[in-house]
Amino acid sequence: MLGVVATLVLQARETRMSREPALRDSNSELLRMAMDDTEFARCWGANLPMSGRVEQRRSMYTNMIVSQMGILSDYGKN
Repeated sequence: MLGVVATLVLQARETRMSREPALRDSNSELLRMAMDDTEFARCWGANLPMSGRVEQRRSMYTNMIVSQMGILSDYGKN
């Protein structure tokens, strides 16, 4: 019984770990699309500064840097 529980726990962890890269990739792709096209950038609404396109792109790029730092930090915990 304990072996079955351990196997299920490991499978759940592996499933979660395999989904994380896909989620990161989709987030990066959404940001890249918004950086390249003002129509997509508008979809971010109040999350972006509306003072100018350069500021919006900087904000999105900074978001990507912070996300990358978080990912690296998470890998250090495993």
